[in-house]
Amino acid sequence: MRIVVSLIVMLECFLISIFCLASTSTSSSKIATSEHFTVDTSKTGVMTYMDIKLRPNHGAILLMGGGRDVDESFAKRVKAHLGRGADVIVLRTSGTASYNEYLSDLLEANSVETLIVDSREKANSKSVYEKLNKAEFIWIAGGDQSEYLKYWSRTPVQFLINQLYKRGGVIGGTSAGMAILSKISYNPAGVRGAISEEVAADFCHPSVRFDKNFLSNKIPTYITDTHFAARDRMGRLVNFLAHFPSEAPLGIAADENTAIFITSDGRGIVDGSGSVYILKTNEADTSLSRCGGETIVFSVKRIRLQAGQEYNFFNGRTNGRSIFLDVDGRDRFYYQPSDPYE
Repeated sequence: MRIVVSLIVMLECFLISIFCLASTSTSSSKIATSEHFTVDTSKTGVMTYMDIKLRPNHGAILLMGGGRDVDESFAKRVKAHLGRGADVIVLRTSGTASYNEYLSDLLEANSVETLIVDSREKANSKSVYEKLNKAEFIWIAGGDQSEYLKYWSRTPVQFLINQLYKRGGVIGGTSAGMAILSKISYNPAGVRGAISEEVAADFCHPSVRFDKNFLSNKIPTYITDTHFAARDRMGRLVNFLAHFPSEAPLGIAADENTAIFITSDGRGIVDGSGSVYILKTNEADTSLSRCGGETIVFSVKRIRLQAGQEYNFFNGRTNGRSIFLDVDGRDRFYYQPSDPYE
C-alpha cells in the first residue's frame, strides 16, 4: 500500500511540473521552491484527503450573480451534492476570510480555508497545489476577473479547478468568480468594463475583450455575465455572443442575489430573489454586426428563470419564460422589446 501511495504522489508531482512548465508566463510562473509567503488567511477545521467519495464525471457548477450570497444555493444544492463534511477552499486575490464561518455553517463542512492567491508565484506554489488538491468544493469570491485570469491561467489553480469538476466535486463563484467559470470569459484586462449603451453603438468597442478556455466542462460553450438587470448588461452580453457566430455560444447571466446550480446531466436550477437569463444565438441573425459599426442582432432567444425554475443545457427543456429580442445599435432605444428583462 505504501508503494502505491508513493507512486501516486510521484505521478501527481510529475504531472503538475509538466503543467507548470507549459505556462507561457515569465519566470515568476515557476513552482516556488520556498514558501516565504502566507497564502491562507484563516481556516476552520483540518483538511483531509479524499474523505468524501465523489462520483467521477459528475461535477457541478454554482454560478452566482454578485450582491448578497444566496444561502439556499449552498445549503440546498452544494451540500446535497457533496453531503456533510466537505473540505472547502475559497479563492480570491484580496479581501478577508469572511466566507469561512459562513460556508462552514451552511455546508456543515469539515474545513473551510481562504487562500489569497495574488501572484503567479503563489498560484504555482506547492502549498496552493496541496490545498486545492484536497478540496471537494472550490468557491471563487468576487473581485477582479482580470486579476484572476492574469494570476491563475495556465497554473495549478486553473488545472485543479478543472480537475475537481472532473472528479465530481463542486466549483463555483460569484460576480468576478462567476465571470471566469466558462470556456469564453469576458476579460476587460485593465480597461473600464463594457457598458451596454457604448457597445451597442460600437460593436468592437475597446472594452470588448475575451479570454478562452479557463474552464473545460460538459456544458455547451457559454459566456457569463453578472449584476445583470441592475447594471443593464443585456446589450453587452448580446454583443459578446455576436462576436462568436460560428460557435453560437449560450449566454448565462445572473442578477444580484441570484444563482444557478448546474449538474453534469445539464440540469440547471435557480435560487435567489432575482432572475437568471439564458440567451440562445444559434438561430439569431448577427450578420450586420461588424467592427466600425453598431451591434445589430435580431432574434436572440431569451429565457428568464426565477427561483425554483430550471433549464436543461443539453436538450433546452425549461419552465422559464421565453421571448425573442433584438439589439439594434442604430436606434437610440436599441432594445426590442423595450424592456428585455421582463
